Order: sequence, then structure tokens, then C-alpha cells
Amino acid sequence: MAFEEFRGRKAIVFGAFLGMVGSETSLIFYSFGVFIAQFGPTFGTRGAMSIAISVHAAVLFAGCALVGRLADKYGSALIATVSMVLLGVSMMLIPFVMHDVKTMWLVYGIATLVGLGTTPVVLLKPVVASFSANRGLAIGLTMMGLGVGAIVIPSLTSALIELGGWRLGYRGLGAVAFIVAPVLWFTLKGSEVRQLAVRAMPEPASQPESIRQVLRSRPFWILTLIGIFITLGVSGFISHIVSYLYDLGVSPPEAAAIASLFGLSSMVGRLGCGVILDSIPRPFAGALFVIPGALGLLSLALYGSDFAVVGVILCGVVLGAEVDLLAYYTSRYFPIGQHGAVFGWNFSMISLATIFSPFLIGTLRDYQGTYFGGLIAMAAALGIAGLLCFALGPYRFDVRRAAATVA
Repeated sequence: MAFEEFRGRKAIVFGAFLGMVGSETSLIFYSFGVFIAQFGPTFGTRGAMSIAISVHAAVLFAGCALVGRLADKYGSALIATVSMVLLGVSMMLIPFVMHDVKTMWLVYGIATLVGLGTTPVVLLKPVVASFSANRGLAIGLTMMGLGVGAIVIPSLTSALIELGGWRLGYRGLGAVAFIVAPVLWFTLKGSEVRQLAVRAMPEPASQPESIRQVLRSRPFWILTLIGIFITLGVSGFISHIVSYLYDLGVSPPEAAAIASLFGLSSMVGRLGCGVILDSIPRPFAGALFVIPGALGLLSLALYGSDFAVVGVILCGVVLGAEVDLLAYYTSRYFPIGQHGAVFGWNFSMISLATIFSPFLIGTLRDYQGTYFGGLIAMAAALGIAGLLCFALGPYRFDVRRAAATVA
């Protein structure tokens, strides 16, 4: 594989990568578990406090398509930078306004709302606009930032809390956003020129020219279903894997060690997915990552703890490939000028499925007394998502032609 596209464009990938590290997902979601462990009865039960994350997911569902359209109209550099600054301000203000569980729900909702511009919906757009032949790899490298955030942010939060209490923890995370914001501006604004070049490329006659036409197109709804089914297949599994292993008699330390494999395998999935998508210019390439995950869940259901490590690794690969796959597919079926809106819709559907998947799997467990039915249902969901990849049809953009034009 040639890597000529990275010449002069590494800064764009680095900026978007750093944006992922300091994104609302990292600062709000990954730090949440550390904070609630520090809060006393003033903020209520763990269950009540956890509603803040449900609010977080609900705001993502409602706002991602809109912020994607804003990025299409005003540019990712501006939207991402302003959003990162506002996210930093909101994190800094949390210690002054959060006094009980209800204000916790409110401030987490506001922080998520102002931080929507730091989601992959916005941060991946300049990467997609700047790469074509190596687009999958560039997306994978950028999304690695979320993996780094998942490792660094909880540790940083814990250290800040130990140093000066939970209030210092929020202020420190706000400082992270302030540090990242100018980097986003200076690294991502250069992608706007390349985005205009990609928009100027001749497009197939069948290419949708408006959002209304996009909504009527077959790939749009197939991608929507792929996102929903992948999330239904992996989100519930991630939430319940430790409980499932406990049911099988696995010791808590061993269960935690097995669950930790999600992180490593997801990072492998991101890079592997990018390389495969660049190497195989056909949409069925996505099925190579999704269907093995279905087989892993099926093996877990049938053979239990004997396949726990394999099942977790295969599902981790799917988890790592999920957002990257949808971002890549969106760029191959729709114009770059519509990428934010279309991918924003898909990201909203992922957020919606994330809200319901753990609940559905948990309900099946309560009703049946085992996770067997839930594992079968999740395997079926991933299997459907993999088969849908074959239904997308040929890409509407030729990879090699696009690469030559933008370079």
C-alpha cells in the first residue's frame, strides 16, 4: 500500500487525533466512572447519577445530525474549535453549579450539547476530505485518539481528584479542552482547501444532490440499519460481559482481565479495518469484521467461558471498526459536502441503539435467567449487519481517481 497521501497531511490526522483525545466522549464519558466513585449521598444513588450518561446519549442522538450539517456549511475547523472551547468552559463551570443529582443531569446535558462539535461527526470530516486512497487508514489512526482518551483521561481524572478533590478534576479536564482547541484550529483549517477540491470532482450522475435526495437513496437507509444492528450487537455485550462471566463462575479478577481485552482489540480493529477498506475497494470488506463478531458471540452462547477470550477479542474488533466503517462508507456513497449531515445521522442512530441495547439484553437475562437468548440475539444483529454490507452496491466514488484529483 502506498502512503503518498500522508505527505503534507499528517498535521490534519494529528489534529483530529488530538481532538478525539480531548473530545466530549473522553472528557465526559470516560471520566464519569471516576467521578461517581467520589460523590457521596448528596448526589444520590449510583443509579440516579448514571442518568447523567443517559442524558449524554440522548443529546448525542438529538444533535449529531444538526452539528454535522453545521460542519458541512461552516467548516469542521471552526465548529470543532468553538465547540472545544465551549466544552472547556462548561467543564470549568461544573464545580460552581452542580450541587445535587438534578443539576448533575443538567450540566452533563449542557456540556454534551456544546461539545457536539468534538464528536467524530465533525472531527472525521476534514480527514475524509483530505484522503482518498488511504482514507480508511487515516480514519483508523484518527479514531485511535478515543482509545488513548479511554486510557489517559480516567487516570488523569483520578490524579486530579487525589490532588485537590472532584472540583479540581473538572477544572483539569476543562484545561485539557482549552489546550486542544488552538491545535484543532491550526491543523484542521488546512483541510478546507482540500475539501473544496474534492467537492469540485466530477460526480456520477446518480449521486444525490440534496438532503432530500439523500433521504430517498437506498445506501442511506442501508447504512442506517448497519449502524443500528452493529451497535445492538456489541453495546449490550460490552455492558454485560463481566456479569455474564460471573454467571459462568469466572472469578472477578479473571473476568476483569478478559473484559480489558476489549480496549486492545478495538484499537487493532480500527487500524485493521482502515487497511482492509483501503485495500479492497468493495463494500463487502466491512463484513470481514462484522460477521466474525457474530460467530464469536454464537460461540460464547454455545460453549461459555471456553470461548470467552475469543469472543471478547472478536467483539472488540467490531467495536473498533464500527464508527470507522460508517464514516468510510458515507464518504464513498455521498458527496464530501454532505458527509457531516449523513454521518451525523448515522452517529445519532448509534447513540440511540446504545441507549436501548444494554437494557434489552439485561431484560432478556432477567426473564430467562441466563444470557443465552441475549447472546443469540446479539449474534443475529451482527450477522444481519454483515449481510447488509453486501447489499450496498458498488461505491459511487472511484478511489484511485479521487486520490489523483485531490493529491
